[in-house]
Amino acid sequence: YVYSTYDTVALMAAAIGFAGGDDDAGAVAKVLPAVATRVPGTLGSLALNANGDLDRAEYDIWRILDGAWSKSASYSPDTGLTAATP
Repeated sequence: YVYSTYDTVALMAAAIGFAGGDDDAGAVAKVLPAVATRVPGTLGSLALNANGDLDRAEYDIWRILDGAWSKSASYSPDTGLTAATP
């Protein structure tokens, strides 16, 4: 989580700067999508989609099955949601 935390802090600091130093949540939220396209992240692009999620992020979805962690699906912006092989 260190990398995503670093990216979050850097992005928020940049957004506050772009908002003229205003740390009001509404002011920051207004500039955040534009700022996210300009700030490079440690793990890649921080650009956001219409839902406010990382635009190019890939995710694994995990669950506990029979007392053990098991990947149930993966998400990629290119392929969409794919169920894991049981």
